[in-house]
Amino acid sequence: MKALLLIFLLLVVVGGIYFLAAQSETPTKNATPAENNQGASCDMSLWAHVYHGRFPNAEDRLQIINPCLTVTGTVMTARRENDVDWHVLLDLDEEFRSMLNQANSEQQHGYLVLEPMCSNPVTQTDTLEEGVCEDFSQTIFDFDLLGKRVGVTGAYVIDMQHGWSEIHPVTSIVPIN
Repeated sequence: MKALLLIFLLLVVVGGIYFLAAQSETPTKNATPAENNQGASCDMSLWAHVYHGRFPNAEDRLQIINPCLTVTGTVMTARRENDVDWHVLLDLDEEFRSMLNQANSEQQHGYLVLEPMCSNPVTQTDTLEEGVCEDFSQTIFDFDLLGKRVGVTGAYVIDMQHGWSEIHPVTSIVPIN
């Protein structure tokens, strides 16, 4: 009887180990952005090129929620900003919509903001003074991506100046499907 109980307990432990291993390898449908980060690879050197304006540094202006995350969605619109970044609006796929906050809903039409950096001519004085784009240009976005479904990898942050969530800095924007 003891031997049967020991075998049963051993099978339960081994089965539990296999179950937990399978759970960790498969992203769940309801996974949070912080949990659904498989395969993301970010260029941390991009933080040196983030404009911080009136804030002491980039990390004060952009509150980091997840330092490296990949999301998917459709590029809706884009405009050039005075600080030389693009301001791109991404209609997130359903599984990432929990990343949006009230400011995204009210000020960004319910879209996530992406900010590819140093992509346009520098005209804003404090951006010039900071020198964040000196000898650097990011060419990961162009208007051909409008209306396309893309995968975006970068830091998921809250812009403390505006209150909305964004991917900034953006490491990559890649068309999919």
